[in-house]
Amino acid sequence: MSSDDGKVVWGTAAPAGMCALSTGIMGLFALLMGWVPPESLPLLIAWLFVCSLAQVIAAIIEYRRGDTAFAFCLLFFGIVLQGGTALMFLVRTWALSSGMGQLPPYVDGWIWLGFTISIATIIPAMLRISWSVVAIIIWVDIAALLFALLNLGVIGAELTPLIAIMFLVFGLYMFYAAMAVMTNTVYQKQVFPLGGPLIKS
Repeated sequence: MSSDDGKVVWGTAAPAGMCALSTGIMGLFALLMGWVPPESLPLLIAWLFVCSLAQVIAAIIEYRRGDTAFAFCLLFFGIVLQGGTALMFLVRTWALSSGMGQLPPYVDGWIWLGFTISIATIIPAMLRISWSVVAIIIWVDIAALLFALLNLGVIGAELTPLIAIMFLVFGLYMFYAAMAVMTNTVYQKQVFPLGGPLIKS
């Protein structure tokens, strides 16, 4: 679209990126819960790569619009969480098919620890955006930490369903946030609230 002065104005791509993120999380949730067989892993890999690509495109658009916080979230979650997870699944599948056997998950655990720290760096910026966004970031950060500890062998596999449900709650929130951002933008008023900022100055 164009503004009144003739300059090109980019519309927000955040809702598309958030829906892509949430869609990928639905597949991961089903896998962690054991609701899909391991034979479905190649299909999940393909879908995670598609969701990752959508988030990267959305992140580029958000950077172009000057929304650094949203762009960072979409780019980091898209490449590291879903793109990295898809690539990890691909390597594990190749290792099994080539006779190397099941690869130990300890490296994954350390990567997820780094992911946990990276998520925490988003929190200060989000304090000026929405309290609900801050809450969900802390929520998913705890889920990521538990997943890291699971891969490191610090906690047992009996906590896997809890971790899966925590990721699902995050995904459902992102679906709602996508609807809120898109609807509020179209109607140019708050139809679906996301909560006010915790820091206003």
